[in-house]
Formats: sequence, C-alpha cells, structure tokens
Amino acid sequence: MAAEIDGRTLRDLRKKFEAEMGRREMEIVEYWRNELERVYKMNLDKAGLLVEMKKVLDRMANRVTILRRLLKEQDV
Repeated sequence: MAAEIDGRTLRDLRKKFEAEMGRREMEIVEYWRNELERVYKMNLDKAGLLVEMKKVLDRMANRVTILRRLLKEQDV
C-alpha cells in the first residue's frame, strides 16, 4: 500500500526542496563568479584574457558533461 501524504506535509517538503535548490544554485553561481573574478584580476591583454576565458568555459563544459553522465546513470 502506498502511503498518502497530506497537503501540509507536501507543502513543507516542497518548501524545503525549493530552499535547498536555491542554496545550491547560490553556491554554484558564487563559485563561477569567483572564477571569473580571478580572471578579471589578472589584468591580461586581450589574447591572455581570451585564453583564460576559454579555460573557464572548458571547465564549465566538462562539469556539464559529468553531470549529464551522472543523471543518465541514475535514470537507469
């Protein structure tokens, strides 16, 4: 038998879930902001700036690839 969840419990769970997702999103945005700030403070010429931006973009792309793979494995 499946246990039913009352409306109040469901709202509480949803509220906790949304708060946790907001906290995680804040951590992620803060991390990448710090990475960009690090590049900004390097005071590079245009070519150097492009190289550093490419490194950050590659790291982001690699992370997205890893997360997609993990999500795909969880769906199995």
